[in-house]
Amino acid sequence: MRRKFNLRFLIKNKGFTLLEVLISLAIVSITLVVLIHSQLLSLREGMHSSYYTTAIFLGNEILTNTFTQENLITGDEDGDFSDYPEFSWMRKVEDTEIDGLKSVKIVISGPENTKIVLNTYCLSANIQQAGIKK
Repeated sequence: MRRKFNLRFLIKNKGFTLLEVLISLAIVSITLVVLIHSQLLSLREGMHSSYYTTAIFLGNEILTNTFTQENLITGDEDGDFSDYPEFSWMRKVEDTEIDGLKSVKIVISGPENTKIVLNTYCLSANIQQAGIKK
């Protein structure tokens, strides 16, 4: 026996129900929220990384200036950077138990609580020259 071709039956069963559309929209919206959130976190971490990299290079600049000074004076000194106004620095020089050896602490502070601390030691220029044999 041959079945009749029923056009109404085909049209009635084509497409999605309202419930299926709502569920799919909910899944898509949750997925988009998660993806956008992860993208924002990635951007934020990229900015933090940029701040720390800049702070390290600025700290290296202060450290180089410290080592090129003839007589390093014990005490605190601070300032900021003309090219990077959002960053500031602080240098603390202290005498150590060893004669002529000074402890140097450099702190670079930047935006969003960025803070880099560099600790090193510096031998005074007159002791360095005494050790050089010509």
